[in-house]
Amino acid sequence: MPSAVRREIFAVIAIFMLSAFPVQADVQPAKLSLREAVSLSLKSNPDIRRAEDALVASESGLRIAGINTGISVGVGTSYGTGSDAGGSGSLSGKWEYNGLGGMQSQVEVTPLAAGDDSGGISFSVKQPISRGKGALSTRADALADAVSSRLIRESQLFMARQTAVSGVIDAYFNAVLATEEIKVQERALAIAQEAADGARKRAEAGLVAEIEVSRAEIRVARTKDELNRKVQGARTATDKLMLAIGEGLGRSPELTTAVPEIAESFPDVDQAVRIARDGSVQLKIYDQRLQDNRRDLDISADKLKPSLDAVVSYKSGDSGTGSSIGSIFDDTALTAGLQFSVPLDKRILREEKDGTARDLNLLKELRSFEADQVAGNVRAAYRARETADNTLRILGQNLETARENLRLAQRMVEEGLSSNRDVLEAQEALMTVESGLLAARLNFYLAGINLRKAMGEDLLKLKTVLQ
Repeated sequence: MPSAVRREIFAVIAIFMLSAFPVQADVQPAKLSLREAVSLSLKSNPDIRRAEDALVASESGLRIAGINTGISVGVGTSYGTGSDAGGSGSLSGKWEYNGLGGMQSQVEVTPLAAGDDSGGISFSVKQPISRGKGALSTRADALADAVSSRLIRESQLFMARQTAVSGVIDAYFNAVLATEEIKVQERALAIAQEAADGARKRAEAGLVAEIEVSRAEIRVARTKDELNRKVQGARTATDKLMLAIGEGLGRSPELTTAVPEIAESFPDVDQAVRIARDGSVQLKIYDQRLQDNRRDLDISADKLKPSLDAVVSYKSGDSGTGSSIGSIFDDTALTAGLQFSVPLDKRILREEKDGTARDLNLLKELRSFEADQVAGNVRAAYRARETADNTLRILGQNLETARENLRLAQRMVEEGLSSNRDVLEAQEALMTVESGLLAARLNFYLAGINLRKAMGEDLLKLKTVLQ
């Protein structure tokens, strides 16, 4: 076979094998909006996934706590030698019930029995009268714990989502800001380069001293170095964004959402603090734990009381032996009465009650501290927003002035009335104002996000996140 033909055959085989095992396409988008970034974070953020797993586990625990009955079936056989020679066997079933009020009941039926075993029915009921009844029963306490656990896990999932969303918003717009600062630096570099070229031409014509050329070239070098820093900073900001999202670290998608121009209205700071305290998820968690702790304290106090229970039991059996066959109702017995007990050594019970009381007092103090923290977060967000708003107004007024100063400085240099020092200083002032405006717009927006988060609003419902 000619070598050319063999090469063609190998090429066909290689193409077939590559088509049989396709390379997975890169699913990371080339463009990324804020909404897409938040959506990816909700799927990939490890804290959210842990909180979701914890919520699923608590829901499972709640379903388990809601089951108050149990049924089991058993078979038993035995064989003896000597004086107990012979075999026996039985089939039995058991039904159990634990009521929320503390009632415990059990029914056991042995419909089939052979040998030394006998069939029968047994039934018992125990109802607490003085201790362990109602909401203080073991069954009710377990169900209340399961309900509390689910509520707390649900709140913790909300908090995890809020933290993840605010982190992505912050990282996203910081990356946008870093990209915009590159553009500002590039404009500054163009102005510095133009000043350097003009100074060089005028120096060659003998119109200015060489120091103006050196000054302009130094400014060009400094601006290029700063531009390189801005580029590296933008890459770092993008990496932080992808890390906040939870996937795609090292990739640099194009960010398509600009910092929104927002003129939101907020309630005054005192009303915002009240809203935050009423809607704070952290405070709701503390309230739920306080409720659980008060129940634990009540149960601890209840255990110190004497116990009085009403008891009823019924039992019937088969009186037949050996090969004889009898009814499971041949022998019956019904008993009813009261059981009374008093804990004499209460040292452990008292220690448990005192420990629970100390935990309750500590939770109250922590809850009060958390309420102050919520109010402090709202006030801090208000101050940050007001500061950014004032900065926006001041820099907005200075922007046109800085642009006009640069235009006049350039014109005076062209007419030989000034040195390029004025141009370079005006260019630096304009760059400072433009960069400050970008940062102030971002700070103003993020302060509003932080304020809404501090007030307990769901960030996923904000228009600026959903758009």
